[in-house]
Amino acid sequence: AGRWFNRKCDMKKGFFCKHSEESMPTPDPPVDGTCPSSTWLDFGGGYCYLLVTNVMKSWSESNLACAQEGGDLASIHSPEEMNLIVQATSIYPNNLWIGFIQLDDDFGWSDGSATNYLSWAENEPTSIDEPCVEMYPGDRMWNDVTCGAKSGFICKAPKVGGGAVDPPTDPPPPLTTTKSPGGNGSGGLNGGAVTGIVISCLVLASIMGLVGYTYRDRMTPYITALPARLQAARLARTSNDYEDLDHKIGEKDDPSSSTSDDVASPTPDEATSSTPDTSKMVDIEGFKNADSIA
Repeated sequence: AGRWFNRKCDMKKGFFCKHSEESMPTPDPPVDGTCPSSTWLDFGGGYCYLLVTNVMKSWSESNLACAQEGGDLASIHSPEEMNLIVQATSIYPNNLWIGFIQLDDDFGWSDGSATNYLSWAENEPTSIDEPCVEMYPGDRMWNDVTCGAKSGFICKAPKVGGGAVDPPTDPPPPLTTTKSPGGNGSGGLNGGAVTGIVISCLVLASIMGLVGYTYRDRMTPYITALPARLQAARLARTSNDYEDLDHKIGEKDDPSSSTSDDVASPTPDEATSSTPDTSKMVDIEGFKNADSIA
């Protein structure tokens, strides 16, 4: 509930209005800006005006047309501004819509600006059933009328490209991520977030690639020399093994390396003890004969 979706402006929908008891101050846009296009009139102040007389529209249709051009139906805030509009529209013989409209029990400007100037024609306004306001031809005095009447209109927009226009008094609502109609989720990342993630990944990959390249460049001399070092170590080990083997063979073949002291001579007791003691021997033949007799 409360989610926003873009729709075509000519669709039929319900709506709700907002009205404040306090008048908003009229913003004072920069005078050094430019009008939205060459069809707008520049009176030298901070606003531009668009006079539309080639088509006839209702008040709501006229207000929508002004919004599509980047403005609103004109609001008027001083006799000087009124005189400029009178002069600019003097050759147009028909009525013109302005942005004055009945809000609850009183009238106000559709662009939300303060109601600080009035120019009603004599005996106007006349009816609560005529909530929209037009300007008569000639002196352009104001008249309330039904909003479905067809008239030309005049739009108003602040100049662009100069200094900033004063912001509205109400703070903007917090931004939320919304789900489009028929969508499956409402918490997806927007395009800016995705772009930031992609850029971060690319930067990280570049840094890792640079570190890897630097490490490989520094280790290349050692890796290149490693086979030669291993071959030299293997040859050195083989050479040492051959030298040890030659040394051992030389000692075995040299008679001088063995002496009589290396072999111990038996003692007289050991020589005597080597003779078998027949007194303890068993007469095997006699044992066999005795067994056969039995």
